[in-house]
Amino acid sequence: MAATLGAATIAAAGAATPAVAADFDCRDSPVCSVSVTPLRAVGKYTAQVDNKYSANGAQSWIWIWTSNMGAHTDYYLIGDGAMHKLYTDKKSSRSAALPADVAKFRACGPNGFGRDECSNWAWPGLWS
Repeated sequence: MAATLGAATIAAAGAATPAVAADFDCRDSPVCSVSVTPLRAVGKYTAQVDNKYSANGAQSWIWIWTSNMGAHTDYYLIGDGAMHKLYTDKKSSRSAALPADVAKFRACGPNGFGRDECSNWAWPGLWS
């Protein structure tokens, strides 16, 4: 299920939650997804975080997908103040295992007007 605020669609572990602020709080679940479809509809961009993921020393996993144009996800890790990015090519997806839980993230991609459009920031639940 998903909640919609403007052009951004937000889903958290299958439960509908209204987006009432600039950021989306899905801290009740370590798995969280966000999507944005720009008004010009040049594509849909979806990102997902799984803070329950653990394999080969990783503590979380992040994924970005696009239906058309290239996209990226911006994210912050717990204990690291730097913003990180994961990019994907046109009509594809990319994922990465991460060394720490994701504190917040968003999905972004071209809006058809020469800039990026991003979903609201999402705050997934912590698992580690």
